[in-house]
This record gives sequence, C-alpha cells and structure tokens, in this order.
Amino acid sequence: MLAESISDELLENSVEEEIMINLEEIKNRFIATSDNLFDFIINYDFLKEVDFNERVTIYCQMASQYELELKIENKYQINNDIEYALIYPK
Repeated sequence: MLAESISDELLENSVEEEIMINLEEIKNRFIATSDNLFDFIINYDFLKEVDFNERVTIYCQMASQYELELKIENKYQINNDIEYALIYPK
C-alpha cells in the first residue's frame, strides 16, 4: 500500500529559510569603511529583522573574533543605555 503524496503547499510551509549572519562578510564590509563598528552594525542591512540586542551581540562577537584586525580605542559612547568602545578598522 502506498502512502498519499505530500501536497506541495505543505512542503512549502514546512521549509523555513533562515538567513545566517556571516561575521566574516560583515568584517570585510566594515574594514572598507571609516565608520565605528557599533554604528556600522546598528545601520547594517542584514536582509532580515535583527533587533537592537542581537546587533549588540554581533558587535561583541566582532570585537572578540577580529580583535587583532581592529583598532579598539579608549573612548566610549552610549546608545540605549549600552556603553561601548569605539572600534575602527586598522
């Protein structure tokens, strides 16, 4: 006995495309700017909804993973009660 075929609609609804955030790509785009890292990430178009807290996490990941490729200054700014170091491309 054969099972019924699965409808195309059911297949389409069960496939959710998740856009992964590629830190290497973000770093490469950032290096080509003169912006500070926090402002760059706050204004970056991730092609999906990325809220403020997620953007802060990405800022921290970038600062940690690419520390040697970045110039981390001893100057700070505040945005939404978050104090952050000014970080620029080297």
